[in-house]
Amino acid sequence: MFEVEFQQLALAPTMSAYRELEDLGLDLTDVKEVLEDGFDCPKSKRKAGVLERCLRIGNKILRVVAAKDYQIFSKKGKGLVF
Repeated sequence: MFEVEFQQLALAPTMSAYRELEDLGLDLTDVKEVLEDGFDCPKSKRKAGVLERCLRIGNKILRVVAAKDYQIFSKKGKGLVF
């Protein structure tokens, strides 16, 4: 279903993240770009296994927060869920 990967993990958006990507006119390749080329964001408290990266685009900052384990969404498997 999801063909874009980051560090050999499939990128799988939650439904709300998918809707937000659509609203912004972005797709999973844009998310991958933020994860690869972005910088560490000023961090709020996150659980272990949660990756947070930012990318400056013009005068805006795009932030991606992804979990390496998506059992928190009642699914089993490996991938990045954001």
